[in-house]
Amino acid sequence: AQVRPVLRPGELCSEQVGVAVATFEDADLEAAVRAALSVGTQEDLTCGLVSELTALTAENSEIESLVGMQNLTGLTNLELNANSITDISPLSGLANLTTVGLVNNSITDIGALRELTNLSDLRLQSNPDLRIVQPLLDNPGLGAGDRIGLGGTDVRCADLTVLAANLVNVDVVQTPELGCEPLTKLPDEPVIYRTFEQPQIRVTVVAQGLEYPWGMAFLPGGDILVTERPGRLRIIRDGVLEPEPIAGVPYVGEGDVGIAGLLDLALHPRYVDNNWVYITYSKPVENGRTIALARGRFDGTALRDVEDVFVADPWGRRVDYAGSRVVFAPDGTLYMTVGGAFGTARPLAQDPSAHVGKVLRLNDDGSVPDDNPFVGQVGYAPEVFSLGHRNQQGAAIHPETGNLWASEHAPQGGDEVNVILAGRNYGWPEVSDGREYRGARVAERPWQDGMERAAIVWLPSIAATGMTFYTGNRFPAWQGNLFVGGLMTGRIWGTGHVERIVLNSNGEELRREWLLSELGQRIRHVSQSPDGLLYVLTDAENGALIRIEPVE
Repeated sequence: AQVRPVLRPGELCSEQVGVAVATFEDADLEAAVRAALSVGTQEDLTCGLVSELTALTAENSEIESLVGMQNLTGLTNLELNANSITDISPLSGLANLTTVGLVNNSITDIGALRELTNLSDLRLQSNPDLRIVQPLLDNPGLGAGDRIGLGGTDVRCADLTVLAANLVNVDVVQTPELGCEPLTKLPDEPVIYRTFEQPQIRVTVVAQGLEYPWGMAFLPGGDILVTERPGRLRIIRDGVLEPEPIAGVPYVGEGDVGIAGLLDLALHPRYVDNNWVYITYSKPVENGRTIALARGRFDGTALRDVEDVFVADPWGRRVDYAGSRVVFAPDGTLYMTVGGAFGTARPLAQDPSAHVGKVLRLNDDGSVPDDNPFVGQVGYAPEVFSLGHRNQQGAAIHPETGNLWASEHAPQGGDEVNVILAGRNYGWPEVSDGREYRGARVAERPWQDGMERAAIVWLPSIAATGMTFYTGNRFPAWQGNLFVGGLMTGRIWGTGHVERIVLNSNGEELRREWLLSELGQRIRHVSQSPDGLLYVLTDAENGALIRIEPVE
């Protein structure tokens, strides 16, 4: 039998020793390579063999060392999430890598990524001591449309802003959703602010300690339910956040879920009779997640009889960054938004058979209403009510017309509020006011025949989020105004606010006013309570519920 030379783990293969045996310092890594190549433990891992491997996945495998990986020169896809990796220098010569997942490790130095010029999807979330990202700026191959995930790291907000401005579509800054806390501490006592048409308002922090809250619902007795993206449902009773979450919520999966997780919630119109609470969330499925709508009966302490009433068709990894809202219509049907039409999923917004990038209309049991616009049409998902959306993060029913209005999170500029009408196409990505993250226009024109024009547009964007129409009597001057939350303006940290938009009787914009900009917070949602006050959720690890009331 031929005696093959055996390399030390740190040695490089070469064309002259293609039959040499490659070795690995970490037994768990070697086991993963053997499994990927379907090679038994008694067979040699020759240099020629390991160089043919194109994809390697070894998650939760207790891998500590990557020494030996330098010889996997054919790799294009690498998933090593949830291990104990500290040193990624063996990756520096793997020039074919396009997709790399290194989430939830202990990486501090990413210098090895400087030369990986084919990277287009890099996930470094939950490496808590990672701070220096200069190698990404030095990588000449990273460009518009590439993905870099940095949530849950120690990268400074200033450096993230530099990445966003000079490099790529960085998820942590793009949405912008993860990684940075607000720049300003919330006041301990109520604060009074002057406004344009409602002379003075009192702003009070009701509760803090909400981890990235997304949606809220007001219960008949005055309690407030709030969703937290990591997968918890919380309740605020008499102005106090209960320490324990509500049991029985649907499972959103483990680890970093991007901006997804537990998302919006709404009470059934006959909640006092049936106690149904509806929740949109990111549901783990094979090879990723999708957006689902669940409902359960709330008995005051837990959700009971929880069931999925609708599960969107999966469309790939970017579901982790998809927004969703759920709103009941006056006729008892419900609207559910499914965002996430960016990256490789961008074209799906125009695919009528896909759920991503759409507004869906459902009955309260998840079935399809008979009068949906595409029922019975070949090639159309019957749940689809409108198409051509990017990432809808706000939705509200107009109090006069009963139409759905929805805010849409654009890339750089081009945030929108649209009046959602049956069967209409809202254009993304064929038409848009937005720009790519390096400045080029997304589309040649903002509008064309056959596609709806947005009712409201932001240039620059405010990272538009939750919204509500004011219909109460506590703020008479604000009757009929639209309130939209914003995470930041022009991608500058600390510029989040609530935007008040005055409309005429035709729903056309007359003027705008910024509210709460002094707080320096990222505003995730704004909603009206049954007693006519406004409540706001801030987007942070230590998120807050804030009340706005008139000074009378």
